[in-house]
Amino acid sequence: MKNRNFVRPLLYVLIAVLLVLSGVLGTLAFLASSTAVSNTFTVGQVGIQMFESRTDKNGVDLDGAEKTSDGNSYELVPGKNYLKDPTIYVNEGSTPSYLFVKVKNGISSIELAGATTMKAQMIQRGWQLVKKNDSTQEELYLYVGKDAQGNTKAVETIQTGVVDYTSVGSAQAEEYDVFHDFTIATDIDVTDFGGAKVTLTAFAIQTESYTETKEGLQGYQRAWNAIVGRFPFESGTVFVAQNNP
Repeated sequence: MKNRNFVRPLLYVLIAVLLVLSGVLGTLAFLASSTAVSNTFTVGQVGIQMFESRTDKNGVDLDGAEKTSDGNSYELVPGKNYLKDPTIYVNEGSTPSYLFVKVKNGISSIELAGATTMKAQMIQRGWQLVKKNDSTQEELYLYVGKDAQGNTKAVETIQTGVVDYTSVGSAQAEEYDVFHDFTIATDIDVTDFGGAKVTLTAFAIQTESYTETKEGLQGYQRAWNAIVGRFPFESGTVFVAQNNP
């Protein structure tokens, strides 16, 4: 039948988008977030969603264990810590897949430096930085998990292109933390960040057909290129041979 080969290779993709928008409130920059979940996939069994805890403007949890995709709004204050814990949920029965998160962090320059930054927390949680796009100020992370001793396998920057990835998807539902919170540095003029944005986009794509190195590209790189080919808004972010980002 003709339609059985409609997409080659098959992409089983669901995108969850977490947008963090901001404005100005008095002398304080105002950070607001909104979340949109879009199901964009072909036939298959992979599915992901992204949620975070509901907070008040001070970043204090309102609903305990309850999660929301509606987003939160924050008043930025120098030296203050805010709960922001985006988590990716992988549906039970999902086929083994690569899990990517693309991050565009417009407040990275005013975060408290060190292990508390969103980027540092992602690395601690097993997310490997595999690509940067300086023109769009975006970073692409691949979930690689931890080793048998429970130590992170991720490093801050990709060096050789070879990544010991961990596929997601199994008979049971799974969840993967991206980061937990953010802290604004002290002695920072936050009013300059009234238009800042933080955007997270999660992608899942089957590992089948993308586990081998071919044409100078690693399997995860070929898988990402397939995502880029599928979604026009991802154009210009492909991997090229010899790991030349």
